[in-house]
Amino acid sequence: EVAALLGSTGPKKAEVGNLPDSELIITLQGKTQSVPVRYKIIEAGDATASHDAGGFFRRPDYPTGVQEREYHDPRGPEQQKVIVQAQNLNPQLLINTNPDAMNGPPILTAEGIALGGNSRVMSVQRAYMAHPKKAEAYKDYLRRKAHQFGLSVEDVDQFSAPLLVREYVVEDQEREEQPLQNFRVKMLRYPRLRRLLGQLPRDQL
Repeated sequence: EVAALLGSTGPKKAEVGNLPDSELIITLQGKTQSVPVRYKIIEAGDATASHDAGGFFRRPDYPTGVQEREYHDPRGPEQQKVIVQAQNLNPQLLINTNPDAMNGPPILTAEGIALGGNSRVMSVQRAYMAHPKKAEAYKDYLRRKAHQFGLSVEDVDQFSAPLLVREYVVEDQEREEQPLQNFRVKMLRYPRLRRLLGQLPRDQL
């Protein structure tokens, strides 16, 4: 499994930059909306994508009904896309302050569930597992750009397989709307973000 291969030891404290919370800009039907996010570094193995980056089977710890792409189908385009992206991993598309969901760091919940950039999460995980030169280039670029996110080289080097993400900042009202009862309803804690991301074009997820 990805977590074991990437050395994940379960929940751990991620490094958070010194920058104030940022915003993810989403444009739907000509209207621009903003979603609060913050930049973080986590272990790549602690990010939960919809499918395993190695075997492409559906991950049982990923909530149902959130991601509908068929990465498990070896004949489909989605699996091949992740394979090619990992082989040709471009850090500049993943480590930047791009304000929308098209490129930039993937968008995760505080629990590490990938909401936006699901394929980006798997591509980086796969690079760490199978393409060490690409993975090292990603880490080197993150070291060089760490200051943009309020981080230092030392912060990056604390992680064996660092992954820069944008964590969705849950507003107090959303926390109160749906308390956490079990894993399958975790995503109900994020009704606004789920509603917005659910309307995005497929190439942004």
